[in-house]
Amino acid sequence: MTHEPKLNMIRIGGAVVIGVLFILSAVLVNAQESTVTFPVPELGNCASKSKCRAYCDDLAHVKVCVAFAESHGLMSADEAKKAREFERLGGKGPGGCTSKDSCESYCEDASHMRQCLDFAKKSGMMTGEELQEAEKVAAYLEGGGTMPGGCSGEKECRAYCESPDHFESCLAFAEEHELMPKEEVERIRKMGPPKPGPGGCKGD
Repeated sequence: MTHEPKLNMIRIGGAVVIGVLFILSAVLVNAQESTVTFPVPELGNCASKSKCRAYCDDLAHVKVCVAFAESHGLMSADEAKKAREFERLGGKGPGGCTSKDSCESYCEDASHMRQCLDFAKKSGMMTGEELQEAEKVAAYLEGGGTMPGGCSGEKECRAYCESPDHFESCLAFAEEHELMPKEEVERIRKMGPPKPGPGGCKGD
């Protein structure tokens, strides 16, 4: 099995915010066929998981999608609460984004991290350790800091840090900015760079 440093600093902007905002579309797409019968009248008569997910990625449909997910046991009470809080804030994400793709695109830009992070805090969608880690990264970037290899956004940083050649520099970054417990840093360092998994796959 492969392993890689759990470098939470790459979960900036869109990663930490959008990951919570769109819990709903994720649970819908992973729903068991026996749980949901298609087409779904409550969700615009969507005829498949992918179409239902697309319907619920539109933030205008938050209310009906949350109600449906709850009634079919696809969302926990906590997840539903977060989604409804988002609706209460106007049904629009950071920068006025109105869909999963547009919110991801907006928050993927590191220059929007503070706005996305503030939105997540205001809505209660980020708390605890995840919030603390994101705050550290935001403060670092606002102070003129740069990410490992100059990467920007989750996808680019993840690709950079998944490379065995960048293993130590990314691990050192996480250690320097206290994004990982020291014992975990040492454990990963002893394991060494990630090895390819079955079929040569890399990363999660």
